[in-house]
Amino acid sequence: MEKRQQQFSIGYFILAILIIFGLQTYFAAPPVETLNYSEFKNLVAKGQVSNLVLGEKAIRGEIKPEAVKTAVSPERLKSLGNEFKEGKKALPFVVVRVEDPELVSDLQKSGIAFKGEVTSDWVPTVLSWVVPVVLFFLLWNYLFKRMGSGTGGLMQIGKSKAKVYIEKKTGVTFNDVAGIDEAEEELVEVVEFLKTPQKYQRLGGRIPKGVLLIGPPGTGKTLLARAVAGEAGVPFFSISGSDFVEMFVGVGAARVRDLFSQAVEHAPSIIFIDELDALGKARGMNLLASHDEREQTLNQLLAEMDGFNPNQGVIIMAATNRPEILDAALLRPGRFDRQVLVDRPDVKGREKILRLHAKKIKLAAAVDLAQIAAKTPGFVGADLANIVNEAALLAARQGKDAVETADFDEAIERVIAGLQKKSRVMNPLEKKTGVTFNDVAGIDEAEEELVEVVEFLKTPQKYQRLGGRIPKGVLLIGPPGTGKTLLARAVAGEAGVPFFSISGSDFVEMFVGVGAARVRDLFSQAVEHAPSIIFIDELDALGKARGMNLLASHDEREQTLNQLLAEMDGFNPNQGVIIMAATNRPEILDAALLRPGRFDRQVLVDRPDVKGREKILRLHAKKIKLAAAVDLAQIAAKTPGFVGADLANIVNEAALLAARQGKDAVETADFDEAIERVIAGLQKKSRVMNPREKKTVAYHESGHALVAELVPGTDPVSKITIIPRGVAALGYTQQLPTEDRYLMTRSELLARIYVLLGGRVAEEMIFGDISTGAQNDLQKATEIARTMVTQFGM
Repeated sequence: MEKRQQQFSIGYFILAILIIFGLQTYFAAPPVETLNYSEFKNLVAKGQVSNLVLGEKAIRGEIKPEAVKTAVSPERLKSLGNEFKEGKKALPFVVVRVEDPELVSDLQKSGIAFKGEVTSDWVPTVLSWVVPVVLFFLLWNYLFKRMGSGTGGLMQIGKSKAKVYIEKKTGVTFNDVAGIDEAEEELVEVVEFLKTPQKYQRLGGRIPKGVLLIGPPGTGKTLLARAVAGEAGVPFFSISGSDFVEMFVGVGAARVRDLFSQAVEHAPSIIFIDELDALGKARGMNLLASHDEREQTLNQLLAEMDGFNPNQGVIIMAATNRPEILDAALLRPGRFDRQVLVDRPDVKGREKILRLHAKKIKLAAAVDLAQIAAKTPGFVGADLANIVNEAALLAARQGKDAVETADFDEAIERVIAGLQKKSRVMNPLEKKTGVTFNDVAGIDEAEEELVEVVEFLKTPQKYQRLGGRIPKGVLLIGPPGTGKTLLARAVAGEAGVPFFSISGSDFVEMFVGVGAARVRDLFSQAVEHAPSIIFIDELDALGKARGMNLLASHDEREQTLNQLLAEMDGFNPNQGVIIMAATNRPEILDAALLRPGRFDRQVLVDRPDVKGREKILRLHAKKIKLAAAVDLAQIAAKTPGFVGADLANIVNEAALLAARQGKDAVETADFDEAIERVIAGLQKKSRVMNPREKKTVAYHESGHALVAELVPGTDPVSKITIIPRGVAALGYTQQLPTEDRYLMTRSELLARIYVLLGGRVAEEMIFGDISTGAQNDLQKATEIARTMVTQFGM
């Protein structure tokens, strides 16, 4: 086995750079105390310098010990040692030489000894650059000796990082694998060939060159490959696909060549490439670098797989959980021509896996592993191993002598909580939503549309017997708050099936591929728990028409939508999985979602009419104490255009208002105040108007009311107030229609504009001036007028 290599560290580079700077600093002449020329001349005049050396470019010397205190600044003096402060040591200095013909005579007058110097600085200059370069080269060569195979130098960086496992070292056989019997059976032939190759060669048989293990993470693909090597007793070369991808061009291809040459030398042997998708992604996907380093490495792998004879005794195995992105050339006959599915285990497989791992712990006699296996649908081998380990840790933490069922239950809860946090899908074991059609009111037509879905989920054989097919997908369309999500939960509650609820925005992530993986996981869990319902709320966050983002035509959201379309095509509705979704923006959905075979039934969940509103009010009023005089039909008439969520809020607000005032029951006045709160907002008692403003607002609101009374085709006025409410309303005039209407004539729309402008006209007539109070009226009138022209052709 190769010696373990030290990993490359950026610390080495930092150390090298520090050494280079240190050497340059050492070889260069460092300045000590830099003086300007005038300071130098003053010191010369006082005779306070000595040991002068007159160079061509600079003058060096020393300031006499007794003159240091006066020659340097106080700040500089603080940074010097005590020997300078106490006048015991001379301070070296340097000054740039200037053209001064009188310098020599001045030095002679002051009695200062000096000498000249002709400098030649080529030696330190050369050394300051040559020595660091040589040192850097030696350090670089040393690093690559450590990073390479251990036997070469700089030229050995392409040596493979593959670990070679001899049979004794793997220590894994088929006895250590459980729950994936079909995959084991597929690989028995590989083991037989490696053990007795002459058996196949005698008859001219050819074992597959490559075996590709496909399956979700944690199902045991790597363990299975090691078990094959352990059963056959051959060397096992294990390397990850990402190990081939390097920053240096050609390194990955060199590693591939080296890996195959080592495997042939140790034949019979197994090459195992984990996470093949990191290396084998389809070529041509990177338009900016169509022949990048990864593609060169993949080309080398394809060439090596073509270039050896399988009868040499070398088997290539690889594992991936993303086979759909692999290059087609890898999967053709003669390369990875056998694909083995290592899928999630069924309940019997999970029990076998639990029994395998439970051998390592002490179980209580009452523990039923079959029951625990039934509680873990969709779990893979790694999850089950984690559950056994977690249960043992929990039992030890509580000082128990053996692991009990309660410990397993707690461990399962912990693992499920982790899975939920990762996939954001509701707990599939929660079969009871707690909602039925009795909890839904005011949307009778939508309920009737969904009765067929409930019947199919309850008695699928009734439809399958006659060859009928239930719609794959049901799209609930309607304004916010009309009860789309509640209706979907009621369908699941009526049918008594698991309800997978997720928001469309939960699929959209910053990491590429996460959304698509969540879609796959959601559908696989739903199929495992069939019959079940998948409900995607706010579908427009995910299903927006493709091609609208011109800057990123194939962005993460579109990849996720493509995966959703593929999943909806990829399962049979007779499996018992119904997809429901909700949106209030159907016009922006991708057309591919709405075609027959996907969301082929659309159910309108519209705003309730007056009878529907009364039913909704009665449903929510069951939870509060009503006064005998309260007429819910009258309250329903006062709330045109309100949806179920608004009405639930009104009932709750009325109950809170009654409780705040200490009443024994909720009265009509409380409902009226609650309606006003929803329409106009809370009363602003702190917003005090002056008498002039009150008068203006009073005439303004009266103008609205008078026009509404005089112009035919308007709704009757029910209330006028000048109490400020909400963000900006200083008063308002409330009009309530006598009946629900679905069509409006041109004259009725014009009448609404007249009423809106009545307040502004009243101000102008009474005060001869207008205020800013008509701002909101003008906005609404403009909106009605624009709609009349642009949408209604009036």
